Amino acid sequence: MNNTTFDYSTDYFNCLENEWSRISHHIITKLIDDFYVVKLNPPPDCILDFGCGNGLYGSYLGGFCNELYGVDVSESAIINSTKTKQYKEIKISHGTNIPYESEFFDVVFTTEVIEHIENTQVILDEIFRVLKPGGMLILTTTLYSHAIYTYIAQSKIAKHNFFQTGIQFFNYIAGYFSKRKQNKFISSWCYNPLGGHYHGFHKKQLRDTLGKRGFNIIYSTVFYAYPPIPLLQGGNIDYVRRKNSPKKFLLIPVAFLIKIVNYFLIKTHKFSNNVLIICKK
Repeated sequence: MNNTTFDYSTDYFNCLENEWSRISHHIITKLIDDFYVVKLNPPPDCILDFGCGNGLYGSYLGGFCNELYGVDVSESAIINSTKTKQYKEIKISHGTNIPYESEFFDVVFTTEVIEHIENTQVILDEIFRVLKPGGMLILTTTLYSHAIYTYIAQSKIAKHNFFQTGIQFFNYIAGYFSKRKQNKFISSWCYNPLGGHYHGFHKKQLRDTLGKRGFNIIYSTVFYAYPPIPLLQGGNIDYVRRKNSPKKFLLIPVAFLIKIVNYFLIKTHKFSNNVLIICKK
């Protein structure tokens, strides 16, 4: 179950965040390159890296703007990102305000951050405020669909029986029809394991939220940092063969089936992990 606050310490950025970044950085930058960077003429003057963390995207973002700024909730992360010498300035922000004047930035970039902020609407209002007219928001976040696998891992720790697991599967399904139940499932089972997640979004839901705020969606796509079905490492037959288990040969056809299902899920953009949205003020 969740805590009232999450400790975004150096350990977090060196462990959970570092693992995610290792997997996702090249995927996210390629998606942006394919659609967005080639269209930047002239380049933006000011970019805000909202939730800059250790400054992983500093050199990438700094490569196509004149001035790069950052904000983050973690003082230790800000110290590390300052060492990259990519940012003109980095400030503390606790997710309820952005400490810059209105219409200051040409682009706000934020990757896997808004799911960590309890009041999403407030921070989207702030992003809208600090963007110049015609400015761009580049956003990635976690989708709700993948929360079930976090629960499965946690249920083993909690030693849930068949009845308890059935109730939680029902609660997970209910989250597709109720935002309140969706948030309750996420905060109950994903908050600590995923590093302080309050939300898991649906693509259409997030597009609608941004549209109501006044953003014009110009591009959106889902992507897969992990296989849609991660069981048996997403259907990795070599992984199953290396398992020290007498049942591993029985698991090989199961892994093969998961691999085939994952292939078709990715091809059809179903049961995806994450979403990228680029929108304009």
